Amino acid sequence: GRAEAGNQVRLIVDAAAALAMKGRGIVLLGADAITREGVVNKIGSRLVTAEAQLVGWPCFALATSDKLWPANLEYPKEQGKPASQVARPVPSGVSVENCYFETVPLERFRQVLVGGSRLDPHRISGETAHPSLEAAFATERS
Repeated sequence: GRAEAGNQVRLIVDAAAALAMKGRGIVLLGADAITREGVVNKIGSRLVTAEAQLVGWPCFALATSDKLWPANLEYPKEQGKPASQVARPVPSGVSVENCYFETVPLERFRQVLVGGSRLDPHRISGETAHPSLEAAFATERS
């Protein structure tokens, strides 16, 4: 890969993104789903893309074509995970929000790369996402 070719490649945890974003670089973010609202990925992804915007790094989402969410279906809201994963015991009067996923707005991405095709994020969003996806793929093929 890139590292073997002599390029500097660093893999970091989400929470350390702001510390690592110095100089030139890009953000490559995986996707658990791509919807008309955005790229669904692990918690911390919004912060990574927000910091990238601040320092001028472009963001790209990477996914296989099976991650494209059908336009006529609303993406399901994640059910919270057990509070005991965050605190034991949970103090009285304290509510715990423990989710694993979040949606990153499409406008934060320069491109969404799906199954070897490059999609313009602005063509994915909108009220009729499915035709927009088809148009985005058609543009790439031409």
